[in-house]
Amino acid sequence: LPALGEVFALELGGAAIGEFAFPRRGVLVLGSEELGVSAAALAMAEGRRASIPMRGVKASINVAVAFGIAAQAWVSGL
Repeated sequence: LPALGEVFALELGGAAIGEFAFPRRGVLVLGSEELGVSAAALAMAEGRRASIPMRGVKASINVAVAFGIAAQAWVSGL
């Protein structure tokens, strides 16, 4: 994956998506709604994480919706 560009993850504990410095070229790793991104994928991302700020009691967002939010933020930042 690193040959395709910077690897980064959409996961809790990262920079707020509105403040994340998206790469011009890269690979966005998404995990499951329940378990998140695997430890191996997080290691590949070398700490580069973007997070979607959430309010309320729900601890996750549907992965397809989360991808849409992240993709829009990434494209808007280019």
